[in-house]
Amino acid sequence: MQSTTRHTYTALDGMRGMAALCVMIYHYNEKIGLFMLGRGPIFGAAGISVDLFFMLSGFVLSHSYAASLSRNLSVQNYLLKRLIRLFPLYFAGLATGLIVHLIIISVSGNIIDYNEIVKVLSLNILYFPYPTSEFSRSIGAVVDAEAIASRGVLFPFNPPAWSLFFEMFASFCFIYIYRSTTSTLMRICAFFFVLYFLCGVWAMYATDRIGFSGGLGWNANNFIGGFPRVMFGFTLGVLLHKSVRLRTLATLRLKDRLGPEALLLGVLLLMSVPVTFRGIYSVFFLLIGAPALVSLGAEVVTRNRFSERVCRGLGWLSYPLYCVHYPVGVLVFFYGDLLGVPREVVFSAATLSSILLSLVLGHVFDVPARTFLTKRVAIMVGFLSNDSRESR
Repeated sequence: MQSTTRHTYTALDGMRGMAALCVMIYHYNEKIGLFMLGRGPIFGAAGISVDLFFMLSGFVLSHSYAASLSRNLSVQNYLLKRLIRLFPLYFAGLATGLIVHLIIISVSGNIIDYNEIVKVLSLNILYFPYPTSEFSRSIGAVVDAEAIASRGVLFPFNPPAWSLFFEMFASFCFIYIYRSTTSTLMRICAFFFVLYFLCGVWAMYATDRIGFSGGLGWNANNFIGGFPRVMFGFTLGVLLHKSVRLRTLATLRLKDRLGPEALLLGVLLLMSVPVTFRGIYSVFFLLIGAPALVSLGAEVVTRNRFSERVCRGLGWLSYPLYCVHYPVGVLVFFYGDLLGVPREVVFSAATLSSILLSLVLGHVFDVPARTFLTKRVAIMVGFLSNDSRESR
């Protein structure tokens, strides 16, 4: 059997990058409604990309750290490595959001309580969500009355950061589940899926609707539901890494017939669905679509250098793009509305600006910051490997 010790899972990198692009399109299209299909906007269901991120994280962390934690990597060093991997770009996204909001507040002439800004930052900079939705609504009204920020998000200056809070939570929980057998992991997955499903049904019922809402965890009203959401996806990712038999079942013998290009297209098509059909599509993606994608991505081999470069490039871009696309979009859309620029131009400008800023931050800020922090932490706590290439 082929060793996976040095396996880099290039196709999974590409899938992560494609999912990040879909999240960006989803947020931008939600604002301007540029791409519509039937009952809703194209990529209207792309919020489920986050569940794919959680599964990918579980898979990659299991590959990167399970063996090391079993041998000589301390829990302290593992958690520090995860914090160093996630924090620089998380901080960059938070700082970008703060600057964008201050610019818009200044230009628009609106009044905001700066004491509340300090309170929000004091929690958000430590990865903690702001515990009340009132400030989120007020600042959302100042910046953009129709923006997601007006719905009581937990990280007002950069709403997508909610998933990074849960990412760190799952990273901590990994130290308790990485030794688990496949049967135990299956039971954990089943437990959290049932809990997640019940929370999703209740979220729909609370708004006088029938169905399942998979979009939990991002605002003050559904924050608690984010815990079973992340733990289901993350644990399933760990399970898929451990169980070759389960991966083989999920791939349906397609791994030898597909290349990474087909998987990237598959991610794009699965995310482009305009509606979730009362949550039926979300359940399908959680139980079938996402596990199949992760399993295929783990088994598919890139057959040429071009495909490998594309997948690696998308993977490298995914995290900085996820961290900064929202505040960049807020600023571009604000000036687009102010100047009366056509929606197509605004959408293109926001997309290109986000990608460009992601590239700059990745090269100029993230890599040097992680290198610096790794060296400093190594001095303070002793040994800490300088290899921080694993995904978020």
